[in-house]
Amino acid sequence: MKNAALIALVAAAALVLASTNPVLAEGDDDHDDHAHAHGHKCACEAKEFNFTISCDDLGTTEIESAIEFLKNPANDCKEKLKCEREYLILQAHHDHCPSDVLPKGAEQDFHDFEDSYSDCMIVRQYNAKLSDCAKVECTDTAAFTKAAADLKDNDCMTSCDSDVCVSAIQTILMGHDTCGEGEVPVEVEKALHDYEEICEANLCNTSSGPVDIFQETCEEEGDHKEEGKKEEGKDDHDHDHEGEEKEASSDGG
Repeated sequence: MKNAALIALVAAAALVLASTNPVLAEGDDDHDDHAHAHGHKCACEAKEFNFTISCDDLGTTEIESAIEFLKNPANDCKEKLKCEREYLILQAHHDHCPSDVLPKGAEQDFHDFEDSYSDCMIVRQYNAKLSDCAKVECTDTAAFTKAAADLKDNDCMTSCDSDVCVSAIQTILMGHDTCGEGEVPVEVEKALHDYEEICEANLCNTSSGPVDIFQETCEEEGDHKEEGKKEEGKDDHDHDHEGEEKEASSDGG
């Protein structure tokens, strides 16, 4: 009876452990692959994936090629997450360059794919002719939603010069450029690009001054290599430890 009770207790403990540490199915890498870019600098990703970030004709050509690849059904870019390079080209230029650099429709194309990939970090190109944006509270979803509604309800598509239109577009722009993924609703971000052209003269700078993105240090690449070495070393140690346990068990038997 004691042995039966002990076996039942061990089985119950195993069930609890399994529920708190689910086993990944074969092929499930816990999103490590497509999370590669999350938090990395776009300039560093450009070096790693061999592309340029340029707000001129060269950049436009590169964006067009990336969009064509992303939208080709044969590449299955939304499902297989194998188009990271092309997504990063689009995302980096989308976040850094003025809207008139992007091909028509590129803004919307970007938002169609952003849920499938993690973004890299890059600041919007600074414009000395514009004022600085006011700070926003990234957790205030209602404020962003109201700003999008203000753009629509105040006929800002006809003229974006009224105080309410200027405040609305600048609120959304600052949230878009400085808040984390998911903090600004996707529909609000799409509203930004619907009104960005008509409101171009009333945009604001989301960075405090000019930034040379090509002078970025790419320390995080080294960090990932070190992390890989640590994990590899940990695995080797675990295997060695398992071997020692088996050997000890064999000797004891």
